[in-house]
Amino acid sequence: MTKIIFLSFLFFPCIFFDIVSGQVASPPSSKGNLVIHFKNIQLGKGSVKVALYNSAETFLDPEKATAYYSFAVHEAGTLTATIENVEHGEYAIAVFHDENDNGELETNFFGIPTEPYCFSGSGHSRWKPPVFEDARFVVAETEVKLSLRLERWRL
Repeated sequence: MTKIIFLSFLFFPCIFFDIVSGQVASPPSSKGNLVIHFKNIQLGKGSVKVALYNSAETFLDPEKATAYYSFAVHEAGTLTATIENVEHGEYAIAVFHDENDNGELETNFFGIPTEPYCFSGSGHSRWKPPVFEDARFVVAETEVKLSLRLERWRL
């Protein structure tokens, strides 16, 4: 019994201190990188705008996004972008290709987007925006990869 207690005290400091440097060891990271591969970029100009949301209550409310990101588009085809240091948790994203780079999603008279857009998740209806649960994904690793296809609304 005393050997077990002695060994516990011997190894206990190793949990909290880096023996080589003598500094406090950092806890495992609770952040990850989100790598997004955007497909079907039709025009090689403008920027891809990403809004990151972390709850159903704030999803698709432009004033309540957790964070916004903008990635320059230099050529048609595909674009891979990384969002670093995302806190572990549940998220959903809304994306559009701001082809004229004016910072706004262009819409027609009926409010239907005229610029390509997409959401995380799958199986979205073109007749209504998705709900958070349909677009939800989890960041719980050091790197999470998403592949999203930008599309124009069509009848």
